[in-house]
Amino acid sequence: MKKPLATALTFAVTAVLVVAACLTLGCGSENQQDKRTSKEELQNINVLPSDELLLLDSNEETDSVAGHLAQEFSLENQNMDEYLEEMLRSYYPLPPAEPLLLDANKEKSFIVGLNETLILDSDEDFLGLADDYFYACFDWIGTMKVTLVDVAVYNSMKDAGINSSDPFYRTVAEENGGQAIKFVLCSFILENVDATPDTSFSRSGNFNIDTFRLVIEGSTSRYMPPNERLPSFYFDGTIPNAGPAQLNLYSLGKGEAKLYRLGFFVDEDDLYKPCAICIGISSKPPANLKYQLRFEITPDMVTRGADD
Repeated sequence: MKKPLATALTFAVTAVLVVAACLTLGCGSENQQDKRTSKEELQNINVLPSDELLLLDSNEETDSVAGHLAQEFSLENQNMDEYLEEMLRSYYPLPPAEPLLLDANKEKSFIVGLNETLILDSDEDFLGLADDYFYACFDWIGTMKVTLVDVAVYNSMKDAGINSSDPFYRTVAEENGGQAIKFVLCSFILENVDATPDTSFSRSGNFNIDTFRLVIEGSTSRYMPPNERLPSFYFDGTIPNAGPAQLNLYSLGKGEAKLYRLGFFVDEDDLYKPCAICIGISSKPPANLKYQLRFEITPDMVTRGADD
């Protein structure tokens, strides 16, 4: 009788230990799940497609939403746009994206026109996190000011005076099979009031011009989807000695202001539709339209040549 009793006791102790282990693992899993980035946070942050993303140490504490995203997913040597899209779709199937409307949430947005100054304050923007994640997310901490001063339309980069040796140089044929594509060149003054690069994004101490993207409302071009913001194809403010993966980086010290030019390829049929350069990393509408440099292309802006 002693042997069966001992066996029974052994089984009982083992069962208790197994249950305790399961509970412990369960609690650990729940805590880990609590620390996961939420669906809304993931959809709200579109990490810049640059090798300059700083991979935070897994033990490093950060209050940055983007920092938590980078910390959770090891994004080293990845195409950030493609990686995040893949992660989003694997974790949460996304509905088809709706066309972007520039006046969506207009009452809460910051919109200026040509020759008007837009203030880009990261602290002010951060308050939008508490307002249904209406958070554009800059790649800096502090304040920048930007003024769009000119928009010109050319048949090609060559007509805009861009040399074929420029690392950004492309021909229309290479971009859209020779179809009716124009090159839109936007000139703006960017002033750094007191901003420093957000180290969640850059380990080089530089800013990323991909924060500035073009939206054309109602675009029908396959080259410019109506639900996406178009990154620039030309930038004249790249840091010196930049490698291929660093062409979107620029340096601007506190108190410094510079005139920059951004170029976009636009379908001719879309030229006269409402346009805006929208500032911020977020890919979630309408947060990705929160800060706008609004403009309309007029006939006098078109057919300008390199010698004009």
